[in-house]
This record gives sequence, C-alpha cells and structure tokens, in this order.
Amino acid sequence: MLFSSVGKHKTKVIFSLGLLLALFQLLAPIYLTGFLDIQFRAIHVAFGLSIAFLYYPFSRKVDKDDQGEGISLIDILLVAGLLVANTNAFIEALNMYTGVREPGMTDMILGGILVLLVLEAARRTVGYAIPIMVVLLLTYIFTGSYFPGMWKIRGINLDYVLSSLYYSPLGIYGSVTGMSATFISMFIIFGSLLSATGGGRTFIDMALAITGKYTGGPAKAAVVASALFGSSSGSAVANVMVTGSYTIPLMKRLGYKPEFAGAVEAIASSGGGITPPIMSITAFMMAEFLNISYFRIIGYALIPCMLYYTGVFSGVHFRTVRMGIDRLPPEEIPKWKDILTLERLAGLIVPTGVLLYLIAIGQPLQLAGYYASLSALLVFLVLTIIKRDMKQNV
Repeated sequence: MLFSSVGKHKTKVIFSLGLLLALFQLLAPIYLTGFLDIQFRAIHVAFGLSIAFLYYPFSRKVDKDDQGEGISLIDILLVAGLLVANTNAFIEALNMYTGVREPGMTDMILGGILVLLVLEAARRTVGYAIPIMVVLLLTYIFTGSYFPGMWKIRGINLDYVLSSLYYSPLGIYGSVTGMSATFISMFIIFGSLLSATGGGRTFIDMALAITGKYTGGPAKAAVVASALFGSSSGSAVANVMVTGSYTIPLMKRLGYKPEFAGAVEAIASSGGGITPPIMSITAFMMAEFLNISYFRIIGYALIPCMLYYTGVFSGVHFRTVRMGIDRLPPEEIPKWKDILTLERLAGLIVPTGVLLYLIAIGQPLQLAGYYASLSALLVFLVLTIIKRDMKQNV
C-alpha cells in the first residue's frame, strides 16, 4: 500500500520543484534579504529533500514495480513530514536564534522526524555508509557514559541532542547547509546554464580538436573535456553526464574496452573538484572555515590540478600506445573555425570572465555566481535574437 503509485505527473512535479528551487536560490540572496539564515536554509532543505524523495526511489525493487509517472504514498508522507518540520523551523527561526523560549515536545518530535528524513534522503542518494556512520555516532553520544577509560564521555540526553540538531544554527541548519543554500547552489546553477547553452558541447569539440589527431585521441579528449567542463561545474556526476555521454561511446567505437572507457571518464571527471575556478564543496568549506579568500584557494589548487591531469593524461597515453589504438579519423575532428566563433565563445568567455573578475575583487561568492549566471542568460538571449534576425534577413 505504501509503495503504490498516485497520479501520473511525477516528472512534472520534480521539474516544477526544481524550477522553483533554482529561481529561489538565484534571486533570494540578492532580493529577499529579510530572511533569517535559518529561514533561508529551511526553505533550501525543504525543496532539496523533497526533490530527492521524489527522484530517488525507496529501493530498486520498488522502482521496477512502480507504474512510471506515479508518486508512491510513502514518498508523499515523507515530503509532508519534511514540509511540516521545515515550516515549523521557518516560523520559529527567531526563537531559535534568540532562545526566548525552550524547545517544547512538538519541537522535539519534529526535530526527530527531520533527523530521520535527512538520514533517509542520504541513504537514497549516496547509499548506506553515511547514515550508518551518523547512527553509530549518535549511539556513542547516548551510551558514551558507559564506556571505559579514554572512550568515556559525559552522558547526553535525547532532548539536548534533538534541540541541538533541530533548534539551533549549529545543527541541520548550520554553516554547511548555509554554504549549500547560498554560493554552492548558485555555482551549480551557473554550471548548468553553461552546459544548457552549449558550453558542454564546446568543451568537447575543443578537446577533440586538440587531441583528435594524436594517438588515443578520444580518451585524451575525455581527459581534456572533463578538465574544461570541471572548471565550470565542480561536480563529477554532472561532468560524466555531459562529457561522458559523447566520449565513452566514441572510445568504445574506436576499440577501447567498455570498462576502460568508463574508468577514463570517471577519473577525469573526478578531477573537476580541484579544477578552478569552480571546485567542489570542499574548496568552499576551506575558504569558509579558514576565513581566507576563495580566490586564494583557486591559486592553491592550480598546481595539484595540473599534476592530477598530467598524470591521468600520461596514463591514458601509455595505455593507448600499448593497446595500439590509433587517432580519430580526420573527418571526425572538429575544425577550429567552427569552434572559435562569436556564438560559441561568447557564451563561455563572458560569464566566466564576469565570475573570475568579481571573485578577484573580493565580491561575495553568491553575488559573483548571481551575476555570472545572469550574464550567461543574457549572452544566450542576445545571441539567439541575433541569430534569429540573421535568418530572417537571409
């Protein structure tokens, strides 16, 4: 009963929630400045986890039995609980900051529900490792007073743990969630805009033009394209989806084993986390926790990034020579005259230039991401209008 489907609009619901979340993340930090931090983060958590529950099935078995576009009852219940818990946090945000009243039983129950929902969302998205680790740590908190010697800690009751996790800015709505709700989300939107407006394909064509005429061109192109795309995304998953969807079939067609093609793309895409200017969440956390400029983090990452991709590129080259795989056919190598056009380069150079300039002069990261995203949209719209007018005048 809990896993039976309701309705036939799952994709539309997920798309609508994603669009609302993207608009909120893009506009709220600039125009809705009256929110308290916890209120802003509560909205972020509510939307983000709702999408996770709807997009990722309860289990693979349930997914196979699910009737396509239906939403299971258990997911509806989880989303409802999520909305109630975060709505309460939004309303009580001022009390959370000022401590004008002690958390009541309702707060404790909603806090416990939210903790369980976060663990379930983590299980669905990244597997059992993180939820199990959290459960073990919570178990130690409650039972640590019974441990001997150096492992013994002061006993902590359930009310204190739940109030700390739910009813304070140091728990679920803490600084890590704050980073996710502000500049990290902004940069994810920026990378998605670059990809959606043709930036991903431009990166692939550049990589093929650079490496295609050499031995092992497709595999080397995967490395170069992943490095280029990683500089605007920082997400290994997004990198694989954009560049791997083209480079992996190309590698397989030219004689690479499927497992090798997948491994090259996975390893090359993983380097996006240390490829400036947009790196993984760890880079943003370093800047936040160490209280140093993100621009300095970019400088520190340059040498490790170069060493990483030099190693991957060299490994691919020597393995390809040993396998005896030749270069790309000349007719499949993109021409530079087709790549270095105003239409294709403006959509990359202008937004990236805006982003780097604003970061370099010390502007807040969310502001830099906002204006870079806005410039990407404006350039795309202007080029689209120009191209349409040129077609009409022909």
